[in-house]
Amino acid sequence: MGDWEGQWQNPQRGHEVLRPELAAQLIYLDQGKCRIQFLPKLYSRARPYLEVNTQVQDSRIQWQGNGWRVDFQNGRCSGTGVLHGQQTQFELKHVVKLSPTLGQKPPADAVVLFDGSDFDQWSHNGGQAVTWRLLDGGVMETVTQYGEGGKAKGGELGGSIFSKQKFGDLRLHVEFRYAIEPGKTGQSRGNSGILLQGVGEVQILNSYGLPGYWDECGAIYKRQPPTVNAAGPPLQWQTYDIELRLPRDEPNANGKRRVACLSVRLNGHVIHNNVELPSAVRGGIVIGLQDHINPIQFRNIWVQHLAHSPRQSNT
Repeated sequence: MGDWEGQWQNPQRGHEVLRPELAAQLIYLDQGKCRIQFLPKLYSRARPYLEVNTQVQDSRIQWQGNGWRVDFQNGRCSGTGVLHGQQTQFELKHVVKLSPTLGQKPPADAVVLFDGSDFDQWSHNGGQAVTWRLLDGGVMETVTQYGEGGKAKGGELGGSIFSKQKFGDLRLHVEFRYAIEPGKTGQSRGNSGILLQGVGEVQILNSYGLPGYWDECGAIYKRQPPTVNAAGPPLQWQTYDIELRLPRDEPNANGKRRVACLSVRLNGHVIHNNVELPSAVRGGIVIGLQDHINPIQFRNIWVQHLAHSPRQSNT
């Protein structure tokens, strides 16, 4: 499963004559089924050349139909597709696209919120001690307070966690990964979020292979979709690098009400650039990690204070 890159072989028509690049994504569904998407390019808004569901058999994926013949095995993919009405051969190989900031060490002046050793910088709502799991390798994992159907189970385990400190203008680095969760779709798989209390939520969701629209991974939840779907495949560590500037007491250049300014990179891709969000926050914000039923892992979380500076318009 995951990302594949390669190219068309000697295309005769279309822009592919000059740029024959081709990509694919394999998305595991359930019970040996997967979805195949052939795309002009990974992590870009693009209409697929082909999108079909098929079976995985003995670690091999083959499919034939509509003029296409596809064969994935041993990290290689070869076949023939219909390109501008012509049968055209292609070849791809499996690739792993890791974030350029994965494993980035905190700057000397950063506040380390999680280095894998303890939950000292966090608490549940009301100040209760964190009941999530500490795992080997410097990892934390969510423990949910919800049962089937999203109803609270009761008891003292689980729930979202929040930083004990408040922060002003900041740069936040978070690493996360979600499970495969066969058979689950939409908001029911890999769901969590980075909570910037009083400003908004940066959505975490297993949106690998989806269009990356409203409320999918990278969205400012219920506010704005990401400019591109940069969500990686399940089980792969991913990064959020978030820059937030809080509202000033003075009106901004456009004479609007008080706004925060948010920029976000997901796995190194700019998905929000100086997005203005109405906010009445004063005196700093608390950072939260959301419990939304699904098992999510986090590591290497730190915050760097940003000195006061004029914000640049996104126009």
